[in-house]
Amino acid sequence: YILKNMSGNLNGNSEVEIYDIFDKYNLISESNKIESHKVGFMYGVSRKINLMTSIGFTLKTMNLLSKKNQAFQVSSSGVEDVNFFGLYSIIDKSMNKTHLNIGISFPIGSISANDNFSSSTIIKLPYNMQIGSGTWNTRLGFTTFFQLENISFGLQPSYKIHIGKNSYNYSFGNILNVNYWAAVKISNWISVSLNLQNKFTDKIRGIDTELTSNIVPQSNTYNYGFYLFNSSIGTNIIPPFEKFKNIRIGIEYFLPLLQNYNGIQMGVD
Repeated sequence: YILKNMSGNLNGNSEVEIYDIFDKYNLISESNKIESHKVGFMYGVSRKINLMTSIGFTLKTMNLLSKKNQAFQVSSSGVEDVNFFGLYSIIDKSMNKTHLNIGISFPIGSISANDNFSSSTIIKLPYNMQIGSGTWNTRLGFTTFFQLENISFGLQPSYKIHIGKNSYNYSFGNILNVNYWAAVKISNWISVSLNLQNKFTDKIRGIDTELTSNIVPQSNTYNYGFYLFNSSIGTNIIPPFEKFKNIRIGIEYFLPLLQNYNGIQMGVD
C-alpha cells in the first residue's frame, strides 16, 4: 500500500500565489491524494534468472478551487498498467549481490477518465488524473547491494522509457530514478534504513486535443517534468515468533528535501 499526498503550487522551487494562477487558469488544484494497492508474483527460473510481475489498483482524488471560491473534488480509479520484469544475477556472493532489471509494462490502465468539473458537465480529467499511460513502456536498470554482519547498503538506478505515443497522441515523460540506501540491524528481527532518491521526469510529449489547457494547470503539458530529491526512513520487521518466520513487515516514510518543477505543479508533501 502506497499513499502519496501533494499540496500547494510551485513554479521551479518557489510558491505561486493563487491570483497569479487565476490569471491564466479557471481553476487551481489545492491538493492531490494518490493511493495505490499493489500485488506482485515472482518465479525463479534458475539461480541467475527470476521473472516477476506486478499489478496495482490506484485511486486518485484532487481538490480544486474556482475563481468564484467554489471548492469541489474530482476523482479517478482503476487498474494500473501491468508490469513484467526479468532479474538477471551478475554477482552472487556472500557480501555482494548485483543483478540487472529489465522490464516492460502493458498499457492496461485507463487514459480516458472523466468527472464533473464544478458543474453537471462531465469532462475529461487532466493528464495527472489518468490511471495508465496508454503506451508500452520499458524499464532498464541494475541493483547492487553489500551485506555485512550488521550493516547493508546499496544502489539502484533505473530508467523508464515511454515508447511512442498513445491513442490520444501524447506520451508521459521518461523517468530516471537513482536510489541509494543503508540499513542497520538492531536485532535479529528488526532493522532501520535511510534511503535517498533522485528522480528526474521529462515533460509530456504531444498533446491531448480533448483537454482544454486553460481549465487547470494540470491540463497544460507545459506544467509537467520535474526534479525531486527525496529522503526516507524505514524499518523492516520479522516477527520473532516461529509461526510468522516467513513474514516481513516493511514501513517507509518519504520526505522531499528539494523540489524543482517545470511550470506550475503541486508540491509533494
